[in-house]
Amino acid sequence: MKLIYSYIAKRFIKIFLLVFVIALSLFYVIDFFNNLSTLISNNVKFSFVLYYYLSYTPKMVYILLPFVFSISTLISLGYMAYTNEILAMKNSGVSAFKIAIPVSGIAIFLVLFMIVLDNFIVPYSYDNALLVREIYIENKNQNLWAKEGNVFVNINSIFYNQKIASDVKVYFTSDNGIREVAIAQLAKLSNSGLVLEKPTIIKIEHDSIKLLSQNNLFLKDFSFFSLVKGLEYQTPNIIELYKKSISFERNRFLYISEIVFKIVYALSIIAILPCLLFMSMSISARKDDFVRKVFLGTLYSLGFLGILMLFNAMAQSKIINPIFPISSVLVIWFLYFLKKVLEY
Repeated sequence: MKLIYSYIAKRFIKIFLLVFVIALSLFYVIDFFNNLSTLISNNVKFSFVLYYYLSYTPKMVYILLPFVFSISTLISLGYMAYTNEILAMKNSGVSAFKIAIPVSGIAIFLVLFMIVLDNFIVPYSYDNALLVREIYIENKNQNLWAKEGNVFVNINSIFYNQKIASDVKVYFTSDNGIREVAIAQLAKLSNSGLVLEKPTIIKIEHDSIKLLSQNNLFLKDFSFFSLVKGLEYQTPNIIELYKKSISFERNRFLYISEIVFKIVYALSIIAILPCLLFMSMSISARKDDFVRKVFLGTLYSLGFLGILMLFNAMAQSKIINPIFPISSVLVIWFLYFLKKVLEY
């Protein structure tokens, strides 16, 4: 029996890795060509592009895993049914339930892997990807704040590729409040600091305000990295979402929706497994039946995952309660196809 389990698992893993590489490569190619004009027009360095895709990969892995698992199950077990290997195993006394054990074990492992990935890796890597995309690649304007000691800097627009910042305000504070403000339309970024060009200096004293001007104002501790390190795109994990749902009652609906979706999306692999097993093992030794059921199984998987994402989007918009519809679809889907598998 162990030999059969090992054989099925190896067949599945080979096809899973092949489908996964193809799916991820398609994402890279499509996204790269969609962004090609932006990369060329903004003269983005290749190192930034590479770092962006490396940072974005964990998020894509998380999104693709249920779909890749579905296709891999249909192809691996379906092909074994098409070549009568499943039939031979059944004639040898191996039940459909035992044939499904290796794939089911891999499914449980993937669910646990998705939970760990989504809560401990994606929140940090995806934030880095967004940072690189908006600052390095798209050169988007950012309302940036940075603090070093008693000095606060606010920048309306920053363009890393040109090493330029515009509409810059610097606040020099003390224990009694703001003592001096520097305003400049343009500033240059360097590794050693920020240089304001022709700033207007506003000195605030007890009984008067003085306006001064000078050619340059150098802020030593404010490099580009000190300005962007405070950016938080906030891709929270389940624990952070739960804390926010308690602290912010006004947006509790949104936070609960995200928690439910994170749990359900990972469990979707197990929920969809009975359907995949039933369809793949019922394939006959005809090529048209193999192609038809793999195609239908793929559509079922896309439909199921699409419904989950639709419910999540509707819950975020406060159209529906996030718990009831997602849970209902998950339970009904699971029980129906579990019944089919047991009957088969």
